[in-house]
Amino acid sequence: MDTIIQALSGVMMTAGEPGDPPVRFDLPAGDLLVPLYAVIGTLAAVLHAEHTGEGQHVDVSMLGALTSLLSCEPFDAYEMMGLPSRTGALVPRLAPFGVFPAADGWIALCGPTDAFARGVFTAMDRPELAGDERFATRDRRVRNAAELHELIRSWSSGLTRAEAIKRLADHGVPAAEVRDPSEAVRDATVLARREVVELVHPDHGPTGLLGPGIPITFSASDAGLDRPAPHLGQHNQVVLGGLLGYSPERLAALADEGVL
Repeated sequence: MDTIIQALSGVMMTAGEPGDPPVRFDLPAGDLLVPLYAVIGTLAAVLHAEHTGEGQHVDVSMLGALTSLLSCEPFDAYEMMGLPSRTGALVPRLAPFGVFPAADGWIALCGPTDAFARGVFTAMDRPELAGDERFATRDRRVRNAAELHELIRSWSSGLTRAEAIKRLADHGVPAAEVRDPSEAVRDATVLARREVVELVHPDHGPTGLLGPGIPITFSASDAGLDRPAPHLGQHNQVVLGGLLGYSPERLAALADEGVL
């Protein structure tokens, strides 16, 4: 169960504010991550077999995969240094960095370098902050992160998402609106690249619903989902009769017994 793996892996204690209850990811992160590692491992095993003639078993653990991903952040080092592992919408150690309110939603901005920070200050019509001793260097911005983030919050909350993003982008600051899922899956570029596709029912045709495509684009090969998921038992004859050699009589007997 993905929720059990999330709990054991530690990821539930990486989101939210310090002192909050555990936050379960609504996406089944473990369920989705493990097959990707399994595919990578299988492809590596195929290459190994092609070079050596030796086959092997590929074993991928849900817990190991998700915990390995979590360990890309040095949470144990943060603990030793007295830094919180949970910082909510903001990341003080990279200030200015995080999610901020706008008049019609939320925006995200990432400005950890001096150049990006200057861009933020200019976008706010406060270029003098770049020379302010509280914010002149990265270390000082981190030391005064709470004050800096409050200044940005006060500025962004008076603008729409589009207005704030345009001002930040005009000054070279990485920034984006925070989308809800229904907005995100309708991104024009994502749809054009068929990374999200309309789901088509094999019996009833187009559904108007969106689902995952293949988020890989090749320079020469075509990639896509060429057929829908099979009906229950649709391939019994192909697998049991064709691959395993079961006779029609044996298949009929299994069906009569309710096995198939």
